[in-house]
Amino acid sequence: MQLVSIIMPAFNAAATISASVESVLAQTYRNWELIIINDGSSDNTVGLATKYAQADNRIVVVDLKKNGGLPNARNQGINKATGDFVAFLDSDDTWAPEKLNKQVNFHLKQPTIKISHTGFDLFNAGGVVKRPLKRIVEFNYKKSGNLIPSIYCKNSVGVLTVMADKELIQKVGGFDINLWTMEDQDLWIRIAKLGEEFGYINEDLASYRLGSGGITNKINKYKNAYRKLIAKYKVETIETKSYRLALANYYRYFGIVYLKEGAYKLSLLYLVKSIKFDRYLLDRFLTSILLSKALLKSVFKR
Repeated sequence: MQLVSIIMPAFNAAATISASVESVLAQTYRNWELIIINDGSSDNTVGLATKYAQADNRIVVVDLKKNGGLPNARNQGINKATGDFVAFLDSDDTWAPEKLNKQVNFHLKQPTIKISHTGFDLFNAGGVVKRPLKRIVEFNYKKSGNLIPSIYCKNSVGVLTVMADKELIQKVGGFDINLWTMEDQDLWIRIAKLGEEFGYINEDLASYRLGSGGITNKINKYKNAYRKLIAKYKVETIETKSYRLALANYYRYFGIVYLKEGAYKLSLLYLVKSIKFDRYLLDRFLTSILLSKALLKSVFKR
């Protein structure tokens, strides 16, 4: 049986890490190791992780005394991994019990595919979050095969769902520690540039936890990181005629963020710019709906 190394970075995750670890323990596929990287937490994260490690010898805790960021923590886990495959699960997300089993079988049946991912749902304290426009949003962006050039424009691969050949991840150098966020999309880009095909299982086998505070307090850091990623691959996106689409997704993303935060004038500005750069009819249609919503809220201040 193939050994799967599960990489779980954890920073001040005492409130959520137990649910994440329990979802690993519940996997029907049993040949795994879980590497928990405590990334300089100041709460009881390392204490909880250590208890799990004492109870199950498949669990290892790497205790980093200083917070080095998510990309670095994941790289530390990859370096520690001994499995044939690596998988990623953050300490506030969860997996369905059959997740690993279905992906391992997928790779055994299609050995030329070295990286795969699955669908996932979103949840918060109220349960699973419905996404009625999900199909429209995802229609224009590939999830399987060669993801160039669409992966330059939109991240269609959820890191919490990925399983990949460890040697492939190491070959491209792991996660870029210079990226504060968007580091997962950057890694998929570098893998796709090698010509590797992505496998996709069209089932929601993981659950992404939505934080209560969103990105409000860090929005400028998110914007800077997003622009940095676009700039990093500007030559490639221009060559593949996808630079304007990358910009469209940037403006739409933050237009939605500003809309949710009640900054309606900024939302209008960003959504209008998104339509300006977008070439996809479905995306423009979706953005127009959001634009109308932002305009109404701006007028009636509600």
